[in-house]
Amino acid sequence: MTGDGIEVLSFGEALVDFLPEQIGVKLRDVERYTRCLGGAPANLAFGVAQLGGRSALMGAVGDDEFGHFLREHLHKAGVDVRGLVHTRKARTGIVFVSIDADGERSFTFYRHPSADMTIGPEDVNLDVIRDSQIVHSGTSLMAMPSPRAANSLALREAHKAGRLVSLDANIRAHHWDDPSQIMSTILEMLESVDMLKVNEEEAAFLFGAEQDDPRAAFEEVLAPRDVSALLWTYGGGGATIVTADLNVHIPAPPVEVVDTTGAGDGFLAGTLRALSKVLAPCGTQPGAWVQGMRNMDAQQWTSVLGLANHVGSQVCTRFGATTAIPTAQEIPWKRWF
Repeated sequence: MTGDGIEVLSFGEALVDFLPEQIGVKLRDVERYTRCLGGAPANLAFGVAQLGGRSALMGAVGDDEFGHFLREHLHKAGVDVRGLVHTRKARTGIVFVSIDADGERSFTFYRHPSADMTIGPEDVNLDVIRDSQIVHSGTSLMAMPSPRAANSLALREAHKAGRLVSLDANIRAHHWDDPSQIMSTILEMLESVDMLKVNEEEAAFLFGAEQDDPRAAFEEVLAPRDVSALLWTYGGGGATIVTADLNVHIPAPPVEVVDTTGAGDGFLAGTLRALSKVLAPCGTQPGAWVQGMRNMDAQQWTSVLGLANHVGSQVCTRFGATTAIPTAQEIPWKRWF
């Protein structure tokens, strides 16, 4: 496969989510669950494929029935799974989700450890990285030494190869034995990153509780590290993109919220799918998409955020992180492109 084979490579965990058939009750009172794809990086890879993009997932799952379910589910959806390894070091992680009457969710994890946490530098498939135009990662696996080393290697190699690197702060302090390491770890990773995505809580953690100005945060923290774009989301309030030359804010469309699980993943899937459409004319030479993103104008970012908000909002209308991600045929592309 050539360098234009994969548009978006997502690095990180694939888990099995068990969603309750009842909402507004405690986990102990749920009688039946539905098995679904889970894990933010896996959700994103699925979402990009669902939206008609060429995506891949790199990570580790167990050599067990749940691990094979995940691989087959992703492959069937059109996700390239060459970089997904099966391990016998641990079982595939599972998550039980409970949802309150307002659609907000809480999670009970069975990952002590799980297979995704066993990935190491030896599992990083450099050929898949070089076959990709955008390489995306979260931070959940950075809480442990071996997956942190693998994650760091993947992003460094992507940056070295001139690929556009996207990082979702996705801070989950309960995953870290020492949460004081979160800040230094993310700041170190930013040396290889072109675009950082944060929500309001993550922004407060990274930039300070008093810092609610995306432009100031970008100039103080990201620009000195040569990060080209800050994507700051506000849930139902939409999203703002900040680059060296512009600020663009696009509100989210109103929807009736059923379940917010995976809304951020859907938003990012829409973002990266839209970026791949905008940047495709730049060609496939190393660095072409990185420079192309730096040159994007306000209208192009308006289109990107418009699609991203649309997808993220749609995810909230049904139960599950990926069940409501629209297909390429269901997207009103002419509204933005």
